[in-house]
Amino acid sequence: MATVRKPRRKSRRVENRNAVAVVRVSSGEQVLGQSLEQQEDRIRTWSRERGLELVRVYRQEGESAGSVMFDRRSGGGEILQMIDREEISHIIVTRLDRAFRNVLDCLQWVAAWEQLGVVLHFTDEPHLTEGSSRAVSRLFLTQRAGQAQFERDITSERTKAALAFRKAKGEVYTRIPPFGFENGPDGKLQQIPAEQRTIERIKRMRSQKLSFREIADRLNRDDVPTKTGAEWAAMVVSRILARNSHEKKASNV
Repeated sequence: MATVRKPRRKSRRVENRNAVAVVRVSSGEQVLGQSLEQQEDRIRTWSRERGLELVRVYRQEGESAGSVMFDRRSGGGEILQMIDREEISHIIVTRLDRAFRNVLDCLQWVAAWEQLGVVLHFTDEPHLTEGSSRAVSRLFLTQRAGQAQFERDITSERTKAALAFRKAKGEVYTRIPPFGFENGPDGKLQQIPAEQRTIERIKRMRSQKLSFREIADRLNRDDVPTKTGAEWAAMVVSRILARNSHEKKASNV
């Protein structure tokens, strides 16, 4: 996890009504039809009703709030700089899980912004930061952050299990099929003869005690194409051999 880089604390902060918003959908939520526009419309209406000046909306499309910390996502660094320059005093999102799906990331940033007098608003979950009791709001916030991370973790586990099941059955389990295969019309992986021959060549070179780097260099020298058109790299060679070894073991079970 990246170390939290807190904005510089000021002795006196100039209060203003300027705000920025963050709207986000992960890659999985895009498939489900989640909309950045819906979030933005909700935030703009909410801001007008409360007299806040929304100076910018940061869109995080297809970005994870669980594995990527706030300051590493689109607009995160700029927001921290704006806070440091005292250009904004409010951050607005529709729900906590639009900004955070990692408990530690959430609690560290909320605490840092609170010390600086920056208010974090959740338009659809106002009780998390705007309750009558600070202690109660903090309790709800901590619980909600834990729930958001749990939802992300359990979804990840189920997705991995489903993909592993489809992979074991030889079915399509990824948008870009592994080297040596293509996605067939029947939902099964189909072999690509030319790439299968390259795999056999890689295995022969490895049996001759060549390193992953040496194998990649030879393939690049001979203009052997990769799946994506990029150059061969040691890591790519390693993954192809590891996948082939796994399939061989599975077929012998």
